[in-house]
Amino acid sequence: MFNGNTYDFVSEVNVLPNTISGTARFGITKVGTGSQTFTGIGQHTGVTTISEGTLVAGSSTALGFGGWHALNTQGGTVVNGTGASVASTLKLTNGLSVDEVITLNGATMGANLLIDSGSATLNNGVADIVLTNAGSGGTTAGANINATVAGTGTGASGNGWKAGATIQKVGVTNAGTGYTSAPTVTLSSTAGTHPVNSAATAVISAVTLTTNNNNIGGDGDLMIKSRIGGAGGFSKLGDGTVTLSGTNNYAGPTTIDDGLLKLLAVDADEAGSITSNVTVNAAGTLGGNGVVVGSVSGGGTVSPGNSIGTLGVAGTYNVTGTHDFEIAKISGVESNDLLNQITDITYDGTLKVTLDGTSDPLATYAIGDSWDLFDFTTRIGTSVFANDALFGTEGDGVNLPMLDPGMAWTFDYDTGVLAIEVPEPSTYLLLSIGALGMLVARRRLRK
Repeated sequence: MFNGNTYDFVSEVNVLPNTISGTARFGITKVGTGSQTFTGIGQHTGVTTISEGTLVAGSSTALGFGGWHALNTQGGTVVNGTGASVASTLKLTNGLSVDEVITLNGATMGANLLIDSGSATLNNGVADIVLTNAGSGGTTAGANINATVAGTGTGASGNGWKAGATIQKVGVTNAGTGYTSAPTVTLSSTAGTHPVNSAATAVISAVTLTTNNNNIGGDGDLMIKSRIGGAGGFSKLGDGTVTLSGTNNYAGPTTIDDGLLKLLAVDADEAGSITSNVTVNAAGTLGGNGVVVGSVSGGGTVSPGNSIGTLGVAGTYNVTGTHDFEIAKISGVESNDLLNQITDITYDGTLKVTLDGTSDPLATYAIGDSWDLFDFTTRIGTSVFANDALFGTEGDGVNLPMLDPGMAWTFDYDTGVLAIEVPEPSTYLLLSIGALGMLVARRRLRK
């Protein structure tokens, strides 16, 4: 039980398994270069600040979800790398599903949001209910308050407590899901006269980036349904997958150093979009069926689609690594991954094409089949793919599937279309000579 304002936790490796609660507003600050783990229920009503070292959230309520808030107070978690001697890290553990307002401010030493293994989710529910007016004229001291939430999502609810004339505190009892904007909150008393002019607002889960020196990821998988905003950007670290399903509007750059950053479009409200220029480094991959409102460049891999699907790049596209596409032909109908909305494209790197797992056998593919891989406005320069020599051939079985004799892969750089056509006469002649040579060799062996 805590009764003050802010409490500092200094730890090298320590686990706090108990409920954190108190009778007054208080916050928690993690200081020191070590690691502190909260596995209990955090009912503190102030802000959780990580100013140095690592705070491990070992439960979905560890960061303060569920605490009652007095008038005009709000919680949240700040990963603050400003002025620290080491980076500040919020680490999530496997299986967590968290509703929280998180700020990454890595100005000096860096701010990290990481998961080492397994998977965790930052939800898009209601993280906080803030009492903005305690009201007056109520009766029946000690009566409970119902907080009814109505908005774009579903399932959120809250409650509170009044001391007769005024409401003393409110809080969230169920975060709900699917909130893309702050819902309305209606307060009512379970007994006596309800305080007039009382009011509260809901705060939905969100991530704010205040600087560019922020890292998100790790070797585990992190789903971020919360919207990401702010003036800053982040780097994707670790071999795991970070999936963004919100309509995100952070302004800083996105760098994919390792693993997969997936933009997952769920619906119009959860578009899996970012307004950021993206650099995909050699060990990184950009994928999904969302939209990048910005440029995409770098020497890594771009793999559009969530299986077969479309990734939008509403800007310039200049990737020198691998362009990884799936194509299919099912019941005579072609389908494929697609990169679209591109303004200016510069071809470079390697085009890799594989058959979707549900596709018909390659033997059913025929001359005239085609797949639109790139939709763009302007082609810049005359550069081609590093494996351009494969076009006009049957493929190599690695970057392009092997076709039957008499068919060849082609790629039209002006339209972005991959197709199967009859080989050029010179190529076809070489193929015929090769086939004839194999036949003669077989006959000699028989003799």
